[in-house]
Amino acid sequence: MKQQWPKLIILPLVDLTIGSHSAIGDIFQGVFKEHHFKADNWALDELLGKPIDQVVEIIALRMLTEPTAELKTKIARQISDQIQLHFDQLPKPSLNSEFIDFALALKQKNCTITCLTWLEPKTSRGIMENHDSQNLIHTTLSTLEVPRSSPFPDGIFKIMNLANVTNLEDVAFVGTTKSDLLAGYHAGCKWNVLITKDSKNTKWNAYPYTHIFESLNQLIDAFNHTPQKKDMKKILGRKNSIQKRLR
Repeated sequence: MKQQWPKLIILPLVDLTIGSHSAIGDIFQGVFKEHHFKADNWALDELLGKPIDQVVEIIALRMLTEPTAELKTKIARQISDQIQLHFDQLPKPSLNSEFIDFALALKQKNCTITCLTWLEPKTSRGIMENHDSQNLIHTTLSTLEVPRSSPFPDGIFKIMNLANVTNLEDVAFVGTTKSDLLAGYHAGCKWNVLITKDSKNTKWNAYPYTHIFESLNQLIDAFNHTPQKKDMKKILGRKNSIQKRLR
């Protein structure tokens, strides 16, 4: 059977490539606590991946007394600065070992590896420069550099343009959140992959992934075989509910 290796892989920079969502979540919670904001962990988990100012704005809406614009700006800036400091203080290099194995395997197949991130451009550039990632990652793009972040597909299309890839049949979009899945779905990527340790949870059935795995290693195994297409009738049947989530 013919192998179906994509030409372009798009991964989230935080979590699968470097660092972890839990560490970033702790930074958000620390700053929120300092300013007497309350954010449940489950709610913050749902929001991680959106631009920092949007996360702050959404959490602020739950406050009994709406914080001033100046305070919300201050909190977003403080979170951003602490996240940059967090990555600056990581031992160098600190790319996740599973990602390194994954990237090396894909390099042998001439696949281009790129990263999409909600981090500010200067933070993502610092990660690229400080953690020896240039030889593994072709491009890193911040969603702040496109009109809309996920669940909209703007970042995917921009990365395709930067990598000179025009056919969505050649693209594998790998995400870790519901918002990622919606972005990959609306872009029309042939591979719309979810990586989660919670892969058996039935909550994911409502979302349009083509493959769901617990690790990048399992994705390598899938690339080595002709992929089984998911029932697209079921995926398209969810279109109305998916579009509601975008509003």
